[in-house]
Amino acid sequence: MKQLSMDIKRRAVVLREQGSSAAEAAQRLMISKRSVERCWSHWLKHGELPVSARKGKATTRLKGCEEQIEKLIEGKPDVTLDELAELLKREFDRQASVSTLWRFLRARGLSYKKNGFRGRARPPGRG
Repeated sequence: MKQLSMDIKRRAVVLREQGSSAAEAAQRLMISKRSVERCWSHWLKHGELPVSARKGKATTRLKGCEEQIEKLIEGKPDVTLDELAELLKREFDRQASVSTLWRFLRARGLSYKKNGFRGRARPPGRG
């Protein structure tokens, strides 16, 4: 379901303040009656329009330990993602999934490429 814009929420509250019922406001704004009721209830309780939850990327669990991860990889360039996850947990008390680590490494250009012989090649710049 699509989130309501602040403009629609504001209009719903204004219509309710002007005496319209929730059903009338909903019909006029082409939204559900329940959405109007939520906006109105929030307005009465808090004196402000309800703010929708922010969308977008969540912050990573690895924020703040970027340098430590890069040093771990420099010290052991053939470390697997599973091993890296274990090292992080043991040495820095940070828990991260393999997919989180993979995205982290890929974003920094540190991801490994597969090869047929060993399953993966050395990181870029490692000869």
